[in-house]
Amino acid sequence: MENVENQKECCVCHKAFGSRDKRRQCQVCRRSICSEHSIREREKVYVCVYCEIEAIKNAKKNEVRKEISRIVDQNKQFESELEKLTAEKQVTLDLVRRAEEEILSDDKQASEKEEEVQKILDVKLQASDNTRRKVAELNEKHNQLYEKEIEYRNQARELEVLIESLNQDLINEKLVKHGLGLEMEHLNQKIISGLPIDHLNKILCFKCKNTISSEVNFKEASENDKEINQR
Repeated sequence: MENVENQKECCVCHKAFGSRDKRRQCQVCRRSICSEHSIREREKVYVCVYCEIEAIKNAKKNEVRKEISRIVDQNKQFESELEKLTAEKQVTLDLVRRAEEEILSDDKQASEKEEEVQKILDVKLQASDNTRRKVAELNEKHNQLYEKEIEYRNQARELEVLIESLNQDLINEKLVKHGLGLEMEHLNQKIISGLPIDHLNKILCFKCKNTISSEVNFKEASENDKEINQR
């Protein structure tokens, strides 16, 4: 590299150094620079614009590289987390699918059971309706039987009254018959005592006449039998 002391102009603007313009040396490239294109880093340490721009570029590149590296690492982390989330999502989807299948199966079983219960309820309702109809028929028959029972009771009362009346008639008839018997006995005594038959025929009824005639005939037959036996 050319000696700094031999350099007559600024390496940036190519302006010749004069008595008023101090020459300065870049601490990076070691070239001469004017005061206008020198950047002071610290006391008596200067850097040219080119080197400063290059340093800024390098710093920016480093920052960009670090940022890219950070983004790449972050992207890898995101990808890893995404894989985990995808795996968890798949597991969740599997669980959800199984849960949906179980729910559908449970719904199907519940629907089948509901249909069975509905059929049982229909049968029970039908049986209940039949029972109600039978109960209504039985109540109607019971009412009819009750009415018939009342009718039979009334008829029984009437029969009791009739029987009582017949018994009373029978008693009266027995009394009349007894009276007739007494009267017949009295008449027989009169006949035996010699009351004329013609006179009896005038005062007796047809049955009494026949009875007396039978007794007279029986008496005459008995007397004839006695006479025959005596002979």
